Amino acid sequence: MKITSIHQFAFACSAGSGVTNSLFYVQKLLRELGFESHIFSSSIPPDLSDVIQPASAISDDPDAILMVHHCLGYDDVDWLFALAMRKIMIYHNITPPELLPEGSELQQYALLGREQLHAWQPHFFAAIGDSPLNSSELQAHAYPSVR
Repeated sequence: MKITSIHQFAFACSAGSGVTNSLFYVQKLLRELGFESHIFSSSIPPDLSDVIQPASAISDDPDAILMVHHCLGYDDVDWLFALAMRKIMIYHNITPPELLPEGSELQQYALLGREQLHAWQPHFFAAIGDSPLNSSELQAHAYPSVR
């Protein structure tokens, strides 16, 4: 299998956020290496709609790779894991729920995100932590080939 496409997915994007900025940086590197590379999201603000495509536009190419950026819990993920394309987890960390306002929506999504980090491990053939701390958390959840 010759891989010619490596795409990225984040459930939500916003102009100026660290995760969104990393999507653009990784895309630039991938394209410089000769890969076709698009960014997809379920939540795209109008000011980024010309550079990020809706998740529904992902073409399920089994010869492509999808890098999934994870930084908070997400609803409605079954479609993502039904895709045949191979997946790499890119982990940006999740704020510890106890540091967030008790009972808030943010705290609920932090809790969900940590549960998903563990539950999603079988769906990924490799993982990247954006820091040594994040890589150690991926290793603790038995993600393969952590870098």
